[in-house]
Amino acid sequence: MEVLYQGILESTLQPSILSSFGQIALAIGEKFEKYLPPVMEKLRVAAELKSQDKDHGNKVREGIFKAYHGILGGINDQKSGLKVAMALVDFTE
Repeated sequence: MEVLYQGILESTLQPSILSSFGQIALAIGEKFEKYLPPVMEKLRVAAELKSQDKDHGNKVREGIFKAYHGILGGINDQKSGLKVAMALVDFTE
């Protein structure tokens, strides 16, 4: 995960890395819970970044949505799921 956290700083890799968080959550299920706080922070920061390139900005937003989708599908804890759902609502707004 540390490699992904570092790679997210590279703008060309951001969309792929963001969506991979969701894929990882789906793959490892409840074991993803320990990664949830730092991943949620990365998603929040990525959502706040403004891109000069409209196409890149759209790809980043799509990656964020894919991440939330995978995380919601992968985690089992209702309390964590509610936090993720609230973050998704905030992002969508």
